[in-house]
Amino acid sequence: MEAWLVDKYVRPNIWIVVGLILALLLELGISSFFQYKILSTHLFQALESSSSLIIEFRGGRRRRSFG
Repeated sequence: MEAWLVDKYVRPNIWIVVGLILALLLELGISSFFQYKILSTHLFQALESSSSLIIEFRGGRRRRSFG
């Protein structure tokens, strides 16, 4: 049942997101693409660090001090 939900909802939405990102890049142009790439890498690093904190908190093996 869960695999059916993934096939029906998640995969088409991923393609919609990919299409929107490609359209955005075409709209911005090549020169703006590098600025957007820098911005997105900072965003991705922030998301990655926050998700790793959540994973460590859920795992309970390693505790990271905040601050």
